[in-house]
Order: sequence, then C-alpha cells, then structure tokens
Amino acid sequence: MKASNLVLLVALVIGALGSAQAASPLAPYPSLDKKQLGAVRHLIELANLPPGSWQFMEPESVPSNDAYQFQIAFASYALAVVQSQVTPAYREMYHQAFRNLIRKMLQRDVWGMWLAVVEAPEFKKYLDPAKDWRDPVREKNIMYSGHVLQMISLYETLYDDREFDAPGSIVFELPGDKGFRHTYDHQSLAKLIAEQFIRSDYVGIQCEPDRVFTECNQHPILGLMQFDQIHGTDLSEVRHRFWQKAEELGYIDPETHRTMLFYAVLEKERVNFPLAASDGWTGIMLDGWNREFVDKVYPTQRDAELSALIDTDPEHWRVRWGKSQVSEDFGFLAAYAAEVGDRATAQRLVDYADQHFAPRWVNGGYFYPRHTVVGEEYEGPPRPVPANMLGQHQVGPQTGNVLVNFARLNPGHGIWNLYNKISVATFPHSGDPEVVEVRYPEVQITQAYYDKAARRLAVAMVPGTDYQGRISFGIRNLSGEGRYVVTVDGAEKVLLEQGNVRTLGRHTFEATWSAASQELKLDCTLASGRTVVVEEQ
Repeated sequence: MKASNLVLLVALVIGALGSAQAASPLAPYPSLDKKQLGAVRHLIELANLPPGSWQFMEPESVPSNDAYQFQIAFASYALAVVQSQVTPAYREMYHQAFRNLIRKMLQRDVWGMWLAVVEAPEFKKYLDPAKDWRDPVREKNIMYSGHVLQMISLYETLYDDREFDAPGSIVFELPGDKGFRHTYDHQSLAKLIAEQFIRSDYVGIQCEPDRVFTECNQHPILGLMQFDQIHGTDLSEVRHRFWQKAEELGYIDPETHRTMLFYAVLEKERVNFPLAASDGWTGIMLDGWNREFVDKVYPTQRDAELSALIDTDPEHWRVRWGKSQVSEDFGFLAAYAAEVGDRATAQRLVDYADQHFAPRWVNGGYFYPRHTVVGEEYEGPPRPVPANMLGQHQVGPQTGNVLVNFARLNPGHGIWNLYNKISVATFPHSGDPEVVEVRYPEVQITQAYYDKAARRLAVAMVPGTDYQGRISFGIRNLSGEGRYVVTVDGAEKVLLEQGNVRTLGRHTFEATWSAASQELKLDCTLASGRTVVVEEQ
C-alpha cells in the first residue's frame, strides 16, 4: 500500500488490568475485556507448558471427551478465532502458541489414548487381529487424526508456515523391540483421510472401531477444505457425498433435529441418544461449511437443553447435574450458541458458569478448575447429586479450560469466518499494518485491528505482570515515504516524515524508524491510561 493512499491511526492504550484509570480501546473495533483477555491468557499458558506438563488438563479417565487431544484441538480453534477476528493485527504470540499446540498434539501422551482403545474388548472385537492397529492416524481414529489435519491446515492458513509440509514432519513413534515409527506430512495425511471417506462409501470415518460420530467427521472436512485452498487440490469434495449419506441415514434426525450418538457400521444401525454435547460439537464445526442447515436445527436443539442446564430448582438441578456428561453438554451448548451468533444464550451460560463454576485467576489466566461431583459413569440414568454436594457443579477440564472460554471469546460465526472469509492471501499476506515485538507476558494486547476502509490501525495494551518499566514495540508494514504525526493523549509527540523521526515537545516517548524492516519502533513507560495515535498528514 502506498503511503500517499494511507491514513493510519494507531491507538495504543497502555494501562493496568482492571484499573479505573485505564483508557478504553478504540471504538468501534473489537477488543478483549478483562475476562476475555484472561481466557486468552489461560489458553496461551496451557499451550506454552513444557512437554509432559499437563497442569489443569488432566482428565478423569482415558479415553474420554476430556482427553488431552480434545482440549488441545478446541484451544487451537478458539485462539484461531480470536487471532483472525478479534486481534488480527497481532500475530506473533498466537503463532508461537499454535505451533506449540500442534507439537503437543503429536506427543505420545496425547495420541497414546489410541493404544488403549485398540486393546479395549468393546473395540478390539471389531479389529482384524492379523493387523497392527497402533498407528494413530491410519484408520478408524478420526477423533484424533481429523483434529491434527484441521489444526495444521489452520496453522498454514493463518501464518503461511509450511513446517508440516516437510516430508516426515509428523511422527508417531513407540520405542522398544515391538515399537514402530510412522511418518507423515500435511499432504500425505490429507490424502489418507480423503481416501478413508471414499473407502467408507461416504458413511463417514470411524472415530472408534465400528462407530461413526457426526461431530468427529466435521474436523477432517474443514481440514481438507483449507488444504485444498492452500495446495490447489479438491480433496474436500468428499464432503458432499458424506452429507448426502448422513441425511439418508438420519445422523441428525429430520423430525427431532437431534444428533445421533453414533452409527454402528457393521450393524448398520443408528444409535440415538440425544445430547447437547453431540448437537453442539457437530453444530460448531458444521457451521463452517453448512451454515444454512445449522441455522435450521439450532433453535430446536437449544430449546431442548437450555432450561434444564440453568434450572437452579434443587430437585430439578440434582437430577440434571447428576451425571458427568452434563459438563460437556453445558460447555458445548455455550460454545455452539456463540458460534451461531446467539449471544444472549451464550452470555446466559457464561454468566451461569461465572456464578457457579468457582472460576480462578492463575498467572493472569481465567478458567474454571475441574470439579468432580458425580462419577464417570456414562451409561444409565442420572443419579441425583448427593445432598452434601448440593449446588456444586460437575466441571470437566474440556469445559473448564476451553469451551466456556471459547463461548466468551467467539464474536459470532467465528468458525464460519475462518473457512469462508480467510485465506493465505487475505490474512498472512495481506500486507496490513500490525503490531510486533511485544514483550509477553509483561505486555498484553487487548486490541489490534486494522480498518481497511478507514486505513486505521487500533492497538490497545495493558500490563500482564507487575512490571512497570519501559517497554518497546513495533508497528510493521508502514511506508517510509509518508508523513505521520504521533500523538500521545492528544498531544503531538513524534513526527515521522520521509523516514526521518523528530520528537515534538517534552515527553518520555521515543520513536525510531527502520527502513530495512519498514517498521516504526516505539518506546515508552508502561503506565496506565495512555493512548497513542499515529496518523498520516
């Protein structure tokens, strides 16, 4: 973009979290409030945990829907929505966290759940004993491989980082005499998954031996869509035949609009057991590629579950909250409501969680710690919550760490936007101004948004720690040909003209221009309530 056509406004709000003196982010652009920033911070902190550390993420049992792989995957989807639609002009923190989440996903601590599945009697009976089934992506495990594909495709779309295109960049290895080593890359994984759709006769890829879940098959479809966009293929065309089969078999009942529990492949039988988790999980991702259908079924699905989930009448509550599944039902319905743009319902559920789930702040992160009220039993009727636990809520780590925070962060149709409005050309290669070289965690970005129509960049910062010294950061993708005036709290402080920087008046705010990187470097103290505007004259 030429400087002569650019009118650039950069508003940098530097203040303490929760401080009454802190200036507000620039309206009307999106920004993170205190709890939203805490939600992002918690997901970032989980992503940045060292290998083998799973603080706050330990599930009650494995396999379960609270397993690491699901928490990691949905954390990445939540961060992708925030990165692309709330703070799109700030990438570096999200880029690193997303890479860390993919690396976590490829750890044996995560995919090792599959080793337990293939040995479980209820699943082993469906497996050919002459074959080695331990490869976690080869077949019948789309509940893992689908997420891996979707995460890597998102990562390439948002950052154009082709690390996982390299041959052998995806490795599954088990040491020892009877060990194995299987290697893949983005291309080979995508082709393998597309072939599994075809081999299934489009019934869908099994999540566990003999079981096809509607929700699990959404992730590979979305992953294939972005793979096609990046690599110029058409592998995602399988989604049309899959959905035709799903409608024929009634994966989402045309009368009740409720999602099946699973389809038993060998028995050719649909197992119906309506759950808010199944509706929500499916709907969140299906919104990315079949929004009209989701809009049709969502109201019925919501109305079937919402009232009971937030009914605090003791007798009603003891029954509805008397089963461990209720945590997932609550979390997925909240995230689903946010995705379809039903902000009123999403906010009711988020507010309920804030009131009843004993939220915590840890290292600047906001989440709901795991709390066990009833056991892990999944089958059978709910058993009432014991009288001595009345009012306590079952909160699993998927809901407490990720899903409610995802509902808090999603501005509406976040998944749909990722797959219908964002591409490598429009996002990482847009050439839009962005904020860079931010000192994390001392500095937290609550707003980073470039308004193309107004040619305006708005950025807001707050301290993330007790540090109150000097900080520096950069504004990249500017032109050295223009003339810009930097004002701080309404007073002119710096002039950038034809690549030359001159200070104006008395102040402690400094700026330098790098012609090599086309970057304006700003330096100031980390004080609350500071607003900076950079505008071309």
